[in-house]
Amino acid sequence: MAQIPRVSGFIYNTAGWKEDTADLVYQALEVGFRNFETGNHPGNYREDLVGKGIRKAISKNIIDQSEIFVSLLCLFSSFQQSPIQLSSDPNQVQPPDIAQHFRHRIPS
Repeated sequence: MAQIPRVSGFIYNTAGWKEDTADLVYQALEVGFRNFETGNHPGNYREDLVGKGIRKAISKNIIDQSEIFVSLLCLFSSFQQSPIQLSSDPNQVQPPDIAQHFRHRIPS
């Protein structure tokens, strides 16, 4: 059975970092942060660059992937702007496919 990772009490929010996101995530990992918050709103968050900073730290053996916790803020209006199509009819709204969202936003 998989275990939920232990999460530090500090969450590093990545909103507004823009093109500096990858470098700032990497630097935060170097000094001990392991919990990051990002979101699916491209005006405020760069999920792809959060992933880039994490991959860099993993490749340099600073951290192991199992040590990291990333929380994602899913804003409905942002899903409407993504390739994930949701119905505007409240009787037909389906929960968003979060895995599909990640595949679109954070390339492997």
